[in-house]
Amino acid sequence: MRVLRVGDRALLVELDGGGATEAFHAELLRRRAAGALPPYGRSSRPRGRCSSTGWPIRSGSRRS
Repeated sequence: MRVLRVGDRALLVELDGGGATEAFHAELLRRRAAGALPPYGRSSRPRGRCSSTGWPIRSGSRRS
């Protein structure tokens, strides 16, 4: 496993294979359910807002 910092609020986690990926994902879900992870994340971020500033993103300016 290799963990790289991406900006102020994100990490990029590189795993060795499918089994490691599934185990990592399961652990994240377990920790979220236990309340051990911060509430910030893609699913809790308001749509159409920048993740770092909260400012609105104009239509057509999002990257895919």
